Amino acid sequence: MVAVVPQGCSDSITQVVTVNANPKSNFTYILNGSEVDLKATQVELTKYQWKFGNTDRATTSVVNFSHSIKTSDQYNVCLKVTDAAECNSESCKKVSVGISTLTKSSGIKIYPNPNTGIFAIEIGEPKGELSIEIYNQIGQIIYKSEGSLATLNIDLNLAVGLYLVKAENNGILYNQRIIVKK
Repeated sequence: MVAVVPQGCSDSITQVVTVNANPKSNFTYILNGSEVDLKATQVELTKYQWKFGNTDRATTSVVNFSHSIKTSDQYNVCLKVTDAAECNSESCKKVSVGISTLTKSSGIKIYPNPNTGIFAIEIGEPKGELSIEIYNQIGQIIYKSEGSLATLNIDLNLAVGLYLVKAENNGILYNQRIIVKK
């Protein structure tokens, strides 16, 4: 910066200025009955503000948050994060609790089934983003993928047992079980 006075005198100063990037407000969630377990993807921020599409709101200083939902519905869950420099950002996701508007078992092919943990998932006529989740027998998510491929090749080191594959594409949910044998 240079300052000049009317008689022609001037002075200057140079100083480093830091411009902070906005924090990332993305999050993941797992449904456990009427509980939604939420986790912000960026850690070490000063504030995590959760909004649940109704009057429910919560502010925490930790990345994990669990929220009980009283009625089955689709909620617009939003996370606004703030860092130490007071920079913030917000992202939202639609979360369906206790309902599925349309669930199909046809339209998804998984082969081979039974398998050894190596298999392919094929969705007929995908439209836009495709989300695939695989759950173990106690309902824990063990794999998640998002993309737009019609066929996804999976190679997981899975224990022998029964697993649930959930795929969502353009608002349509597909469910299918797979059997892992060694």
